[in-house]
Amino acid sequence: MPPRLAAVVVPVGLAGLLVAAAAAVSFAASPRSALTLIGVASLLAASTLAERYPVPIDGIDTGGVSLGFVFCVATIVLYGWEAGVIVGFAGPIMHLIEHRPPVRVLYNASVLSICGAAAALAIEPLRGNSPELLLAQVGLAALVHFAVNLLLISLVVSVSSRKPFLEFARSSVPITALPSR
Repeated sequence: MPPRLAAVVVPVGLAGLLVAAAAAVSFAASPRSALTLIGVASLLAASTLAERYPVPIDGIDTGGVSLGFVFCVATIVLYGWEAGVIVGFAGPIMHLIEHRPPVRVLYNASVLSICGAAAALAIEPLRGNSPELLLAQVGLAALVHFAVNLLLISLVVSVSSRKPFLEFARSSVPITALPSR
């Protein structure tokens, strides 16, 4: 791995691993009901399935975009930051079965772990069960998750391709955030 790329991948990978480990320890340390465990496991299964079958996007040459973040956001809102980070981190791990490079899988899992933690932190002041608060939590968590993901993925791709970061990030927004025409 070129040193330029390692300067991005290593710190993001380590930060994501630390966040995921903290989430796992915190989740395991608190008693959970069977319904909570079933709910989190179901959202993890859905996230993994979304990672396995990404949505194709017209006009870009990728395997598609995963909707796994939807399940991560739902898990954060419904079950808390720990569960959401676990779902975010664990979803991409299945790419190892597809023989994708382990460094890429770790980077993507770490990015989703960081995105989940940032989204959970952003909605903390909005905690509550009213419909308005739940809607605000989902909207803000999705926005923060998307923004952090866009920044960290744009960073690694721009460094890898030696393209300007802001140019790459700016060009990615309409492709990933806006409906196709």
